[in-house]
Amino acid sequence: VSVTNLDSGTPVNIEFVPTSRYALVQLGCFLLSCVSLVLYALRQVTVSQELAIETFLLLARGLNELTASKFDWTDAVHHSATAAGLFLMASGRFEALTQFAWVGVHMQCLHFPMSWWYIGCRRGCVLNSWREYASRHFRWTWVMAMTYRGGLMFLLAVQSAFDGLLAPAVLFALFGTAFSYLDVTWTKSFFAVVGWGPRPVRSRAALGGMALARLLTLKSMGWLWT
Repeated sequence: VSVTNLDSGTPVNIEFVPTSRYALVQLGCFLLSCVSLVLYALRQVTVSQELAIETFLLLARGLNELTASKFDWTDAVHHSATAAGLFLMASGRFEALTQFAWVGVHMQCLHFPMSWWYIGCRRGCVLNSWREYASRHFRWTWVMAMTYRGGLMFLLAVQSAFDGLLAPAVLFALFGTAFSYLDVTWTKSFFAVVGWGPRPVRSRAALGGMALARLLTLKSMGWLWT
């Protein structure tokens, strides 16, 4: 099976691997997360409800990774950081951070490209016949989500510092650094499989992610999305 690298027009050969229970469970978790995020955007679930769903799905994915021997250091860092971030923002024990609980929801945007990854990109994906289509949409959604996540965290760190909110500023900077490092690490391995695709598409996706991040840090417009 091959996927065309749109940079060079050459095929990227991918060894066929049968779909495993691991891939099906991961895809199911990511798709459920996407449904929950859409319901959140439509005001059908609250921030606390959506974060509760994400916590359950995070535990399910972690258990699935452990039982399938797919749990590595990046998963350990990501899951630990995500769990810590959700607790700090959504537990209600830290008043200065409670107002930023919506950020925990927005960080889950990466689950949209991850759904494409398990649908038709990775070795052992669920739908081999969708490889070209899934790879095309994985590329731009991943770049946009990755840029948005990092941009939002760092812009909120700056805004919090200017507002005199030291704890949120430090935490956003730390978590933003951790998640950005992981996203870049994963980008290299993911795009080695699907190819990088056209540079203009990646550039527009990155600009779109950063523009959205900037929009959400403007206090006068935050109500539109939070």
